[in-house]
Amino acid sequence: DGISIGASFKISTKLGISNVLAISSHEIPHEIADFSYLLKKDVHWITCLSNQLLASLGSFLGVYFCKKF
Repeated sequence: DGISIGASFKISTKLGISNVLAISSHEIPHEIADFSYLLKKDVHWITCLSNQLLASLGSFLGVYFCKKF
């Protein structure tokens, strides 16, 4: 996701924003579902949240490296 967002912003801002909206409309419900599944499996909510945030950092790293190079 991150590389796709970074590459689309390199092409144009309008394409980048459109890509962010498309990916967000998919990823937000996906992350909520993952979070609720982990809660249902009796994982503590702080552990669920930290795991979700840690997994999402990969996308930000992809954007950073794509914009950098």
